[in-house]
Amino acid sequence: MLHDYFVWDTVKKIGKALSLLIEEPVMTAGYIKEEIFELSIFENLREAWDSRTEDLDDFIRITSPEQAVDKLSELVRMSMWSDPE
Repeated sequence: MLHDYFVWDTVKKIGKALSLLIEEPVMTAGYIKEEIFELSIFENLREAWDSRTEDLDDFIRITSPEQAVDKLSELVRMSMWSDPE
């Protein structure tokens, strides 16, 4: 879900509500002008993971997309890889 008129934290509220309606975790990402990036994962209305509470210095330095996905999977304790089918 992406739209340029969302105000800060709106995406998290929608992700939280959506997590109650589906059986899978919901990941939200907030990004403002290359200054702020926030990633959250919700399960059953509960915020299961929030990037603001993690030390992401090592993650930010990763230049390989594959390594970044592996590291993010490790951080959130679930696979970020998906099956194209």
